[in-house]
Amino acid sequence: MGFFLDLGLSPQDAYRAWSITLLQVAGFAELWDAWHGRPPPGLDPGAWSGVPTEAHVAALQHLRRQAVESAHESPDALFESALTMLVAGAGAMR
Repeated sequence: MGFFLDLGLSPQDAYRAWSITLLQVAGFAELWDAWHGRPPPGLDPGAWSGVPTEAHVAALQHLRRQAVESAHESPDALFESALTMLVAGAGAMR
């Protein structure tokens, strides 16, 4: 909260920005990092890259484009883009 208050946000906007940031970071850690860190059942953990396999993509056609894109973007790069959006959103509240 102090970070957002120091940016000049009102207490109400600081609370909103804090809440959204907390949700984003916690969701990222649980969904994206967990996906990369825990392979689907039946896959070799040592060989798991975090990128959906062809079997996953074939079963869920809407993942085809995402699988291609995610092969080139690390979790750190995705997290950085999420932070960039959060900072821009907080900046727009000032």
